[in-house]
Amino acid sequence: MRVSSQTLSQSWLAATRRSQADLLDIQLKVATGKNILSAADDPEGAMRILSLNRAMDKVAIHQDHAEAARRRLSLEEQALSQVSGVLDRLRELSIRASSPALNDAGRASLATEARALQDQMLQLANSQDGRGEYLFAGNRVSTEPFAATGGQVSYQGDQGTRRLEIGDGRFLADGEPGDRVFMAIPGGNGRFAVDADPVNTGTGVIASSSITDPAAWSGQSFTVRFTAPGAWEARDAGGSVVASGMHASGDTLAFGGIEFRLDGSPAAGDAFDIAPAMPVSVFDIGARLITALETPAPDPVASARTRNELNAVQEGLDQALGAVSSTRGRVGTRLSAVDNQREINEGLVLELESTLSTVQDLDYAQALSRLETQMFSLEAAQKAYMQTRQLSLFRYL
Repeated sequence: MRVSSQTLSQSWLAATRRSQADLLDIQLKVATGKNILSAADDPEGAMRILSLNRAMDKVAIHQDHAEAARRRLSLEEQALSQVSGVLDRLRELSIRASSPALNDAGRASLATEARALQDQMLQLANSQDGRGEYLFAGNRVSTEPFAATGGQVSYQGDQGTRRLEIGDGRFLADGEPGDRVFMAIPGGNGRFAVDADPVNTGTGVIASSSITDPAAWSGQSFTVRFTAPGAWEARDAGGSVVASGMHASGDTLAFGGIEFRLDGSPAAGDAFDIAPAMPVSVFDIGARLITALETPAPDPVASARTRNELNAVQEGLDQALGAVSSTRGRVGTRLSAVDNQREINEGLVLELESTLSTVQDLDYAQALSRLETQMFSLEAAQKAYMQTRQLSLFRYL
């Protein structure tokens, strides 16, 4: 078979181009550190890389959500901590105002501080995060949740909670709606409330109340009326007498599964109403305190009314502090869950990165060895071709 110089040249050129392409491929892999530069290199491996990258992107989104929830919950916890401080101070003021040594002017000075604390409470309830979104507005994060109009505070948010996916199938609320935190404080002692009739003419003061037999009390209402100084009777909502007795200052009146202590000396016709606790707002409790502090008490009867109001305020503040503490507990639980999920996400990212490295990253030792071999082979082929081209019969004739 005769092989012409042209055929030899074309064959060599094709082989050289293939070798150069292989050399370029190895050089690109060494330069990028990637074992798979295109799907053609390894279709199955390319699909795995795509799947792993998608999984890492999803974890990154979960981690972003977790960080956003952590920041927002941290701000909420800080705001609630300050709310607790305000409620504590209001309670201290109510206790100081109950002192018989404090006159009207002294209580009025306490009212000035109470008003400032009430304003601070409203500001805290309208706290915002770093993005300008309100913490206690529910889903209506762009709307200021609490508005004061004519001395009354109303809630403008909703009852919803935003839920963020912080892990695969794991959702977490990033806050509490403000009506649940500030507007739904259990009244009285949390189960029922005892209120003195504002037209009482005696000096009876409600000191404490509690449930003694939960089975006997099912949320009914009663009215205790003094039929004579020291003599009382309790009637249910239907007007039937359910209990009666005699009273001396400091005695406890008990009936229907409940009891309450009554100090002072109620007059004939004085009444005290017992009803199931109804939700009240922290702003109403604060306003009630301010009104009690600003109301003059020139005589023992007026002083008894003020003390009844202050005792009711103290009871309400205790309930408010308990409600805020419960909310802080829920926020703390969510913060702990966020931290836990962030650690899980970080571990998952490391695992995915390790798997991706196994599939995608180049074995440099093997690649450099191939690169050296390929360069040597290409150089040898070029030298052999050059020597072959110089062969001619005329040189030997």
